[in-house]
Amino acid sequence: MSNWVLGGAKLLKPIVDLLKQDINKAEYVCSDETTINVLDDDKSKNYMWLHISGQRKNRAIVYEYNPSRSGKVASDFLKDFQGYHQCDGYSGYNELHAKDSVTGVGCMAHARRKFMDIVKITKTKGIASDVVDVIGKLYEIEKKITDLTFDEIYQIRQDKSKPLLEELKTKLLHYKDQAPPTSILGKAINYPLNQWPKLIAYLENGQIRIDNNDCERAIKPFVIGRKNWLFSKSQKGAESSSIIFSIIETCKANNINSYDYLRYLFENIHKAKNEKEE
Repeated sequence: MSNWVLGGAKLLKPIVDLLKQDINKAEYVCSDETTINVLDDDKSKNYMWLHISGQRKNRAIVYEYNPSRSGKVASDFLKDFQGYHQCDGYSGYNELHAKDSVTGVGCMAHARRKFMDIVKITKTKGIASDVVDVIGKLYEIEKKITDLTFDEIYQIRQDKSKPLLEELKTKLLHYKDQAPPTSILGKAINYPLNQWPKLIAYLENGQIRIDNNDCERAIKPFVIGRKNWLFSKSQKGAESSSIIFSIIETCKANNINSYDYLRYLFENIHKAKNEKEE
């Protein structure tokens, strides 16, 4: 059965290459990465990277296995990309964001999560809950504008979200001196301040979302699966998994029955020709 999957992945790789091209042509891309254990590799951790086109219609989702977590992996994958790139605060993406043609976008959910961890422990009103309340107001705005045009979303954010973000930054700067930098609260405060230009980048364009949750949801099936199958035997197996996951998750994102689609591909892919063929 493993050999069937390996053989099937080899047939499907050209389709994933086309999805990769679609992502590089998009104006808005989101990325994330998670660990994978590969038994035949000496490293204790290998990585499964995920890149998705930001638009929710005709979305392309591509997993890519790589032994490294170096930022060069993302930069190489998105070498032709120009536009807004959204991710968490991992510094590895800074190499990509350093390009003049790429605007880095942060994730408000990550910023909020660090304060929520404190609120859950203390269960009392304080600095963390005060920050969470302001971020909550930003999310309330986002809930009400999902069905509007990008221009309408942009204008509402300028009118309502921008003042809240200014209030949030003022609070963070005020609270910064009240917590040691290495404390849990200090780290929670410094994270959004260090990420500030990227956290407010979503104000620039109505199609950009406030957080990277779409990407995190897309990588979750792999993370859940990993709890069951635990590891890949070889790098070839990990690469094959990335191809299969790319096809199935792209199907799910576009409301396509993955079984029917895979069956169609396997029955008809021998008829396909690449762009260089007549």
